[in-house]
Amino acid sequence: MSRRPFVLHFVCSSLGGAAHHLSQLIEQPTFRDYRIGVIMPEDGDARVVRDIVGTGAELITLGSRRQLSWADTGRLPGLLKRFAPDVFHLHGLRASTLGRLAVLAVSNRPKIVYTVHGFHVLYYPPLRRRAALILERSLARLTDRFICVSEADSRALVACRVTNPSRVTTILNGIDLKPTETNVAEEFRLVGKKVITTVCRLHPQKDLDTLIEAFSLVSDRHPEAVLLLVGDGPLRSSLEANVTARGLDGKVIFTGTRADVEAFLRVTDVFCLSSRWEGTALVLIEAMAARLPVVASDVEGIREVVINGDTGILTSPRDPTSLADALSRCLSDPVLSERLAAAGRDRYTKIFTAARMAAETEAVYREVLGKAQA
Repeated sequence: MSRRPFVLHFVCSSLGGAAHHLSQLIEQPTFRDYRIGVIMPEDGDARVVRDIVGTGAELITLGSRRQLSWADTGRLPGLLKRFAPDVFHLHGLRASTLGRLAVLAVSNRPKIVYTVHGFHVLYYPPLRRRAALILERSLARLTDRFICVSEADSRALVACRVTNPSRVTTILNGIDLKPTETNVAEEFRLVGKKVITTVCRLHPQKDLDTLIEAFSLVSDRHPEAVLLLVGDGPLRSSLEANVTARGLDGKVIFTGTRADVEAFLRVTDVFCLSSRWEGTALVLIEAMAARLPVVASDVEGIREVVINGDTGILTSPRDPTSLADALSRCLSDPVLSERLAAAGRDRYTKIFTAARMAAETEAVYREVLGKAQA
Protein backbone atom coordinates (compact mmCIF):
# COMPACT_ATOMS: atom_id res chain seq x y z
CA MET A 1 0.00 0.00 0.00
CA SER A 2 1.23 3.48 -0.85
CA ARG A 3 -0.39 5.04 2.22
CA ARG A 4 -0.57 3.91 5.80
CA PRO A 5 -3.72 1.89 6.49
CA PHE A 6 -6.03 3.57 9.00
CA VAL A 7 -7.28 1.40 11.87
CA LEU A 8 -10.08 3.04 13.86
CA HIS A 9 -10.75 1.43 17.26
CA PHE A 10 -14.04 1.80 19.12
CA VAL A 11 -14.60 1.02 22.82
CA CYS A 12 -17.72 2.02 24.76
CA SER A 13 -16.28 2.18 28.26
CA SER A 14 -13.07 3.62 29.60
CA LEU A 15 -13.27 1.29 32.62
CA GLY A 16 -12.32 -2.36 32.66
CA GLY A 17 -10.21 -4.70 30.62
CA ALA A 18 -11.22 -3.76 27.06
CA ALA A 19 -9.99 -0.17 27.30
CA HIS A 20 -6.82 -1.24 29.11
CA HIS A 21 -6.22 -3.93 26.48
CA LEU A 22 -6.62 -1.32 23.74
CA SER A 23 -4.12 1.09 25.28
CA GLN A 24 -1.59 -1.73 25.66
CA LEU A 25 -2.16 -2.85 22.08
CA ILE A 26 -1.78 0.40 20.16
CA GLU A 27 1.36 1.59 21.93
CA GLN A 28 3.36 -1.29 20.48
CA PRO A 29 5.86 -0.39 17.71
CA THR A 30 4.26 -3.14 15.61
CA PHE A 31 1.77 -0.53 14.39
CA ARG A 32 4.23 2.18 13.35
CA ASP A 33 3.22 1.65 9.71
CA TYR A 34 -0.45 2.23 10.54
CA ARG A 35 -2.47 5.33 11.26
CA ILE A 36 -4.40 4.69 14.48
CA GLY A 37 -7.56 6.33 15.81
CA VAL A 38 -9.62 5.62 18.92
CA ILE A 39 -13.28 6.44 19.60
CA MET A 40 -14.09 6.30 23.32
CA PRO A 41 -16.02 8.15 26.05
CA GLU A 42 -14.97 11.70 26.84
CA ASP A 43 -14.78 11.13 30.61
CA GLY A 44 -12.06 8.52 30.32
CA ASP A 45 -10.09 6.59 32.90
CA ALA A 46 -7.01 8.75 33.49
CA ARG A 47 -4.53 5.93 32.96
CA VAL A 48 -6.14 4.76 29.72
CA VAL A 49 -6.52 8.26 28.25
CA ARG A 50 -2.93 9.16 29.18
CA ASP A 51 -1.59 6.01 27.56
CA ILE A 52 -3.68 6.38 24.39
CA VAL A 53 -2.75 10.04 23.91
CA GLY A 54 0.88 9.10 24.50
CA THR A 55 0.86 6.72 21.54
CA GLY A 56 0.10 9.52 19.10
CA ALA A 57 -3.25 7.97 18.17
CA GLU A 58 -6.07 10.28 17.11
CA LEU A 59 -8.46 10.37 20.08
CA ILE A 60 -12.11 10.97 19.17
CA THR A 61 -14.34 11.41 22.21
CA LEU A 62 -18.08 10.81 22.44
CA GLY A 63 -20.54 11.53 25.24
CA SER A 64 -19.75 12.87 28.68
CA ARG A 65 -19.78 9.71 30.75
CA ARG A 66 -17.44 6.79 31.26
CA GLN A 67 -19.77 4.43 29.41
CA LEU A 68 -21.51 5.41 26.20
CA SER A 69 -25.27 5.23 25.82
CA TRP A 70 -27.15 4.49 22.61
CA ALA A 71 -27.85 8.21 22.23
CA ASP A 72 -24.15 9.07 22.44
CA THR A 73 -23.36 6.97 19.41
CA GLY A 74 -25.57 8.76 16.90
CA ARG A 75 -22.41 10.41 15.54
CA LEU A 76 -20.82 7.11 14.58
CA PRO A 77 -22.00 6.96 10.94
CA GLY A 78 -20.77 10.51 10.39
CA LEU A 79 -17.40 9.70 11.95
CA LEU A 80 -17.03 6.64 9.74
CA LYS A 81 -17.77 8.71 6.64
CA ARG A 82 -15.39 11.46 7.76
CA PHE A 83 -12.42 9.27 8.69
CA ALA A 84 -13.02 6.43 6.18
CA PRO A 85 -10.98 3.82 8.09
CA ASP A 86 -9.61 0.77 6.36
CA VAL A 87 -10.27 -1.32 9.47
CA PHE A 88 -12.93 -0.61 12.09
CA HIS A 89 -11.80 -2.54 15.18
CA LEU A 90 -14.56 -3.00 17.77
CA HIS A 91 -13.87 -3.92 21.39
CA GLY A 92 -16.55 -5.59 23.51
CA LEU A 93 -20.21 -6.45 23.00
CA ARG A 94 -21.75 -2.96 23.18
CA ALA A 95 -19.16 -1.42 20.85
CA SER A 96 -19.49 -4.31 18.42
CA THR A 97 -23.27 -3.94 18.29
CA LEU A 98 -23.30 -0.16 17.91
CA GLY A 99 -20.34 -0.14 15.54
CA ARG A 100 -21.71 -2.75 13.17
CA LEU A 101 -25.13 -1.09 13.08
CA ALA A 102 -23.43 2.23 12.25
CA VAL A 103 -21.60 0.61 9.34
CA LEU A 104 -24.97 -0.13 7.71
CA ALA A 105 -25.31 3.62 7.07
CA VAL A 106 -21.94 3.86 5.29
CA SER A 107 -21.56 3.14 1.59
CA ASN A 108 -17.79 2.53 1.68
CA ARG A 109 -17.73 -0.18 4.35
CA PRO A 110 -14.45 -0.73 6.23
CA LYS A 111 -13.20 -4.16 7.17
CA ILE A 112 -14.61 -5.02 10.59
CA VAL A 113 -12.58 -6.76 13.28
CA TYR A 114 -14.38 -7.53 16.54
CA THR A 115 -12.43 -8.46 19.68
CA VAL A 116 -14.63 -10.46 22.04
CA HIS A 117 -13.46 -9.52 25.53
CA GLY A 118 -15.28 -12.41 27.17
CA PHE A 119 -18.39 -13.97 25.59
CA HIS A 120 -20.66 -12.66 28.35
CA VAL A 121 -23.85 -13.48 26.43
CA LEU A 122 -23.60 -17.04 27.75
CA TYR A 123 -24.27 -15.77 31.27
CA TYR A 124 -27.38 -13.73 30.49
CA PRO A 125 -30.84 -14.89 31.68
CA PRO A 126 -32.42 -17.27 29.11
CA LEU A 127 -34.65 -14.83 27.21
CA ARG A 128 -32.02 -12.12 27.05
CA ARG A 129 -29.41 -14.67 26.00
CA ARG A 130 -31.62 -15.94 23.16
CA ALA A 131 -32.25 -12.42 21.88
CA ALA A 132 -28.56 -11.50 22.14
CA LEU A 133 -27.49 -14.59 20.20
CA ILE A 134 -29.99 -13.85 17.43
CA LEU A 135 -28.56 -10.34 17.14
CA GLU A 136 -24.97 -11.63 17.22
CA ARG A 137 -25.65 -14.12 14.42
CA SER A 138 -27.23 -11.37 12.30
CA LEU A 139 -24.38 -8.92 12.84
CA ALA A 140 -21.76 -11.61 12.26
CA ARG A 141 -22.42 -11.27 8.54
CA LEU A 142 -20.89 -7.80 8.73
CA THR A 143 -17.80 -9.03 10.56
CA ASP A 144 -14.63 -9.93 8.69
CA ARG A 145 -12.79 -11.39 11.67
CA PHE A 146 -13.54 -12.23 15.29
CA ILE A 147 -10.66 -12.09 17.75
CA CYS A 148 -11.23 -13.95 21.02
CA VAL A 149 -8.97 -13.48 24.02
CA SER A 150 -9.37 -17.10 25.12
CA GLU A 151 -9.75 -20.47 23.42
CA ALA A 152 -12.89 -21.02 25.51
CA ASP A 153 -14.56 -17.99 23.93
CA SER A 154 -13.50 -19.08 20.43
CA ARG A 155 -15.11 -22.46 21.01
CA ALA A 156 -18.25 -20.82 22.39
CA LEU A 157 -18.68 -18.54 19.35
CA VAL A 158 -18.59 -21.54 17.05
CA ALA A 159 -20.73 -23.75 19.30
CA CYS A 160 -23.40 -21.02 19.48
CA ARG A 161 -23.40 -20.77 15.66
CA VAL A 162 -22.37 -17.11 15.69
CA THR A 163 -19.70 -17.78 13.07
CA ASN A 164 -17.49 -20.53 11.68
CA PRO A 165 -13.96 -21.45 12.82
CA SER A 166 -12.28 -19.90 9.77
CA ARG A 167 -13.35 -16.41 10.87
CA VAL A 168 -12.22 -16.71 14.50
CA THR A 169 -8.67 -16.10 15.74
CA THR A 170 -7.62 -16.60 19.35
CA ILE A 171 -5.15 -13.96 20.55
CA LEU A 172 -4.42 -14.17 24.25
CA ASN A 173 -4.14 -10.88 26.09
CA GLY A 174 -0.73 -9.42 26.77
CA ILE A 175 0.54 -6.50 28.85
CA ASP A 176 3.56 -4.39 29.66
CA LEU A 177 3.58 -3.60 33.37
CA LYS A 178 4.25 0.12 33.83
CA PRO A 179 5.95 1.29 37.03
CA THR A 180 4.48 4.13 39.06
CA GLU A 181 5.91 6.12 41.96
CA THR A 182 2.80 6.32 44.14
CA ASN A 183 3.32 5.31 47.77
CA VAL A 184 0.07 3.46 48.43
CA ALA A 185 1.50 1.74 51.52
CA GLU A 186 1.59 5.12 53.22
CA GLU A 187 -1.66 6.36 51.69
CA PHE A 188 -3.66 3.37 52.95
CA ARG A 189 -1.57 2.56 56.04
CA LEU A 190 -0.46 -0.85 54.82
CA VAL A 191 2.93 -1.05 56.52
CA GLY A 192 3.13 -4.25 58.56
CA LYS A 193 -0.01 -5.69 56.95
CA LYS A 194 -0.47 -8.81 54.85
CA VAL A 195 -2.14 -7.47 51.75
CA ILE A 196 -4.61 -9.36 49.55
CA THR A 197 -5.52 -7.37 46.44
CA THR A 198 -8.07 -7.62 43.67
CA VAL A 199 -8.39 -5.18 40.76
CA CYS A 200 -11.72 -5.20 38.94
CA ARG A 201 -15.03 -3.50 38.29
CA LEU A 202 -17.38 -3.86 41.24
CA HIS A 203 -19.79 -5.92 39.15
CA PRO A 204 -21.73 -9.17 39.71
CA GLN A 205 -19.38 -11.02 37.32
CA LYS A 206 -16.51 -10.58 39.79
CA ASP A 207 -18.43 -12.19 42.70
CA LEU A 208 -16.91 -9.90 45.30
CA ASP A 209 -19.41 -10.95 47.96
CA THR A 210 -17.79 -14.39 47.90
CA LEU A 211 -14.36 -12.77 48.20
CA ILE A 212 -15.49 -10.65 51.15
CA GLU A 213 -16.95 -13.72 52.87
CA ALA A 214 -13.70 -15.61 52.24
CA PHE A 215 -11.69 -12.71 53.60
CA SER A 216 -13.72 -12.73 56.82
CA LEU A 217 -12.46 -16.30 57.34
CA VAL A 218 -8.90 -15.31 56.42
CA SER A 219 -9.06 -12.41 58.85
CA ASP A 220 -9.82 -14.78 61.72
CA ARG A 221 -6.61 -16.69 60.96
CA HIS A 222 -4.50 -13.68 59.97
CA PRO A 223 -5.60 -10.64 62.00
CA GLU A 224 -2.96 -8.52 60.26
CA ALA A 225 -4.47 -9.17 56.80
CA VAL A 226 -6.23 -6.48 54.76
CA LEU A 227 -8.17 -6.74 51.50
CA LEU A 228 -7.79 -4.05 48.83
CA LEU A 229 -10.63 -3.71 46.33
CA VAL A 230 -9.13 -1.58 43.56
CA GLY A 231 -11.80 -0.35 41.20
CA ASP A 232 -15.35 0.97 41.17
CA GLY A 233 -18.71 -0.03 39.82
CA PRO A 234 -22.44 -0.43 40.41
CA LEU A 235 -22.12 -2.74 43.42
CA ARG A 236 -19.97 -0.49 45.57
CA SER A 237 -22.73 0.55 48.00
CA SER A 238 -23.97 -3.01 48.56
CA LEU A 239 -20.42 -4.31 48.99
CA GLU A 240 -19.65 -1.60 51.53
CA ALA A 241 -22.79 -2.61 53.43
CA ASN A 242 -21.64 -6.25 53.37
CA VAL A 243 -18.24 -5.24 54.76
CA THR A 244 -19.84 -3.22 57.56
CA ALA A 245 -22.24 -6.03 58.43
CA ARG A 246 -19.30 -8.42 58.83
CA GLY A 247 -17.39 -6.00 61.04
CA LEU A 248 -14.61 -5.61 58.46
CA ASP A 249 -14.53 -1.83 58.16
CA GLY A 250 -10.90 -0.73 58.00
CA LYS A 251 -9.78 -4.22 56.96
CA VAL A 252 -11.50 -4.18 53.56
CA ILE A 253 -10.41 -1.03 51.74
CA PHE A 254 -12.24 0.41 48.72
CA THR A 255 -9.73 2.46 46.74
CA GLY A 256 -12.00 3.53 43.88
CA THR A 257 -10.72 3.70 40.31
CA ARG A 258 -6.95 4.14 40.22
CA ALA A 259 -4.47 4.93 37.46
CA ASP A 260 -1.57 3.48 39.48
CA VAL A 261 -2.42 -0.23 39.63
CA GLU A 262 1.24 -1.25 39.60
CA ALA A 263 1.75 0.60 42.89
CA PHE A 264 -0.88 -1.61 44.53
CA LEU A 265 0.68 -4.76 43.11
CA ARG A 266 4.00 -3.66 44.57
CA VAL A 267 2.62 -3.83 48.13
CA THR A 268 0.56 -7.00 47.58
CA ASP A 269 1.30 -10.37 49.18
CA VAL A 270 -1.39 -12.38 47.34
CA PHE A 271 -3.48 -11.39 44.31
CA CYS A 272 -7.03 -12.75 44.05
CA LEU A 273 -9.72 -12.82 41.36
CA SER A 274 -13.01 -14.44 42.37
CA SER A 275 -14.88 -14.11 39.05
CA ARG A 276 -17.83 -16.26 38.04
CA TRP A 277 -16.56 -16.12 34.46
CA GLU A 278 -13.73 -14.45 32.52
CA GLY A 279 -12.16 -14.09 29.11
CA THR A 280 -8.42 -13.74 29.65
CA ALA A 281 -8.21 -11.44 32.66
CA LEU A 282 -5.59 -8.74 32.17
CA VAL A 283 -5.27 -8.21 35.91
CA LEU A 284 -4.12 -11.80 36.40
CA ILE A 285 -1.43 -11.27 33.78
CA GLU A 286 -0.41 -8.04 35.52
CA ALA A 287 -0.15 -9.90 38.82
CA MET A 288 2.00 -12.61 37.25
CA ALA A 289 4.19 -9.97 35.61
CA ALA A 290 4.59 -8.39 39.05
CA ARG A 291 5.77 -11.76 40.39
CA LEU A 292 2.84 -12.33 42.74
CA PRO A 293 1.20 -15.58 43.86
CA VAL A 294 -2.29 -15.76 42.39
CA VAL A 295 -5.50 -17.28 43.76
CA ALA A 296 -8.45 -17.29 41.36
CA SER A 297 -11.68 -19.03 40.37
CA ASP A 298 -11.42 -22.26 38.43
CA VAL A 299 -13.39 -21.07 35.39
CA GLU A 300 -12.73 -21.07 31.65
CA GLY A 301 -10.56 -18.17 30.59
CA ILE A 302 -8.76 -18.05 33.93
CA ARG A 303 -7.58 -21.64 33.39
CA GLU A 304 -5.82 -20.47 30.24
CA VAL A 305 -3.80 -17.96 32.28
CA VAL A 306 -3.20 -19.69 35.61
CA ILE A 307 -1.98 -23.28 35.83
CA ASN A 308 -3.38 -24.73 39.04
CA GLY A 309 -0.66 -25.70 41.48
CA ASP A 310 2.08 -24.34 39.24
CA THR A 311 1.56 -20.61 38.64
CA GLY A 312 -1.28 -20.16 41.13
CA ILE A 313 -4.12 -21.83 43.01
CA LEU A 314 -7.56 -22.22 41.44
CA THR A 315 -10.63 -22.74 43.61
CA SER A 316 -14.24 -23.63 42.89
CA PRO A 317 -16.25 -20.52 41.98
CA ARG A 318 -18.66 -19.17 44.61
CA ASP A 319 -16.97 -21.24 47.33
CA PRO A 320 -15.75 -18.89 50.09
CA THR A 321 -14.31 -21.69 52.23
CA SER A 322 -11.96 -23.06 49.56
CA LEU A 323 -11.04 -19.52 48.53
CA ALA A 324 -10.19 -18.64 52.14
CA ASP A 325 -8.11 -21.80 52.51
CA ALA A 326 -6.07 -20.99 49.38
CA LEU A 327 -5.47 -17.39 50.44
CA SER A 328 -4.45 -18.50 53.93
CA ARG A 329 -2.02 -21.06 52.51
CA CYS A 330 -0.25 -18.37 50.51
CA LEU A 331 -0.09 -16.01 53.48
CA SER A 332 1.22 -18.76 55.77
CA ASP A 333 3.72 -20.42 53.43
CA PRO A 334 6.32 -18.04 51.94
CA VAL A 335 8.07 -20.92 50.14
CA LEU A 336 4.84 -21.84 48.33
CA SER A 337 4.12 -18.20 47.52
CA GLU A 338 7.59 -17.64 46.08
CA ARG A 339 7.37 -20.80 43.95
CA LEU A 340 3.99 -19.78 42.51
CA ALA A 341 5.16 -16.20 41.94
CA ALA A 342 8.35 -17.24 40.12
CA ALA A 343 6.49 -19.71 37.89
CA GLY A 344 3.84 -17.09 37.10
CA ARG A 345 6.46 -14.53 36.13
CA ASP A 346 8.14 -17.09 33.86
CA ARG A 347 4.81 -17.93 32.19
CA TYR A 348 4.12 -14.24 31.64
CA THR A 349 7.45 -13.63 29.88
CA LYS A 350 6.93 -16.64 27.60
CA ILE A 351 3.27 -16.13 26.66
CA PHE A 352 1.58 -12.94 27.83
CA THR A 353 3.64 -10.02 26.53
CA ALA A 354 2.04 -7.07 24.74
CA ALA A 355 4.53 -7.44 21.87
CA ARG A 356 3.27 -10.94 21.09
CA MET A 357 -0.38 -9.79 21.27
CA ALA A 358 0.34 -6.88 18.91
CA ALA A 359 2.17 -9.02 16.36
CA GLU A 360 -0.72 -11.48 16.18
CA THR A 361 -3.28 -8.66 15.88
CA GLU A 362 -1.31 -6.96 13.11
CA ALA A 363 -1.29 -10.26 11.22
CA VAL A 364 -5.11 -10.21 11.32
CA TYR A 365 -5.13 -6.67 9.88
CA ARG A 366 -2.83 -7.73 7.05
CA GLU A 367 -5.03 -10.70 6.29
CA VAL A 368 -8.33 -8.81 6.13
CA LEU A 369 -6.76 -5.95 4.17
CA GLY A 370 -5.17 -8.45 1.82
CA LYS A 371 -8.59 -9.84 1.09
CA ALA A 372 -9.76 -6.29 0.37
CA GLN A 373 -7.05 -5.94 -2.29
CA ALA A 374 -7.71 -9.28 -3.96
